[in-house]
This record gives sequence, C-alpha cells and structure tokens, in this order.
Amino acid sequence: MCRPHKAAWIALALAGLVIAVASVAAWHVWTLQQGGQPMPHWVQWLRRVGPGDYYARRSGLGAMASVYYSLVVLTFPLGIVVGYGLLTYRRDGRLNAWVDQKRNLKGLLACWFSIVFFPLVGVGFLLAASGSNFRKLKVADDPMALLSNGWMPYLLTGIVVALSPCILRGLLAQRR
Repeated sequence: MCRPHKAAWIALALAGLVIAVASVAAWHVWTLQQGGQPMPHWVQWLRRVGPGDYYARRSGLGAMASVYYSLVVLTFPLGIVVGYGLLTYRRDGRLNAWVDQKRNLKGLLACWFSIVFFPLVGVGFLLAASGSNFRKLKVADDPMALLSNGWMPYLLTGIVVALSPCILRGLLAQRR
C-alpha cells in the first residue's frame, strides 16, 4: 500500500476516533445538563478555543452541541487527507487514471476553476451548517441525531475540498 493510501486510512481511523470522543464528551455534558449539575472547567475551555459555539448557535442542545461541534470540526482536515489519498492514488502508488490523463485547454481551464471552486463550496457548506438542518439532517433538538449525523457535513466537505489538490496533482502530472 502506498504512502497516500496509508495516510488516508490512518486519517479515516482518526476521524472515527474524533467522532467517538466527541460523542462521549457530548453525552457526558448532556447528562450533566439534564441533572442541573455545573459544567466542568474543560467544557468552558473547549467552548472558548473551539468553533463549537458558532456551529451550535441554532441548536437547542446548548453546551452539548457546542462541545460536540468543537471536536467534530477536526474531521474536516482529516476528510481532506482521506479524499486526497483515495481519489488521487491507486493502492499500488500510481496515479488514478483521471489524474494521469492528458488534458486539453478546456480541461485545464476547468481544473483551475475547480481548484478555486471546491474549497469555496466546502467553506460555504461549513458556514451554512451552523448547528441545524444541514442537508435535511435535523440535529437542532435531538441529541441522538446530533451524535449520529452531526459529523457528516465536516468529513464530507473535507472530501469535497480534497478534489482541489487532486486536480492540482493532475495538472502537475500533465507536465511530466
């Protein structure tokens, strides 16, 4: 297995770990909220350093959603690694056929457009999420929906954004 494929599988495992840790932490905060107990200091620290308050602003789950979104946003860069490794390279280390093929001027223009377009689409999706009803994933008031679906926008938009480095790799491969 080539290095980019190994990195992609490691990033996928790390994304699973991030999702699991975020789920456990969020569920712990949810039980504290339900019991009316004070929040631990790590919750306030995480809310200050992470983007969770922004992404959870339309959620009715309070600190639980904030803690969860502060952690699962880390799946976004991991999704870029997964997407780049699996979309650009084959298992044996050679470039995928769509990356390695020669392109005409129309294809080059489309690639350069995509290098700008895909990251903007990914950032737009992340900004639109804001904690609820993203792509019909209703997580605003349902803890289980948050834990099972709340990570999808971040990992999937990371994979979408990974198309830009893949296309850039294709352009560089064309020169060789």
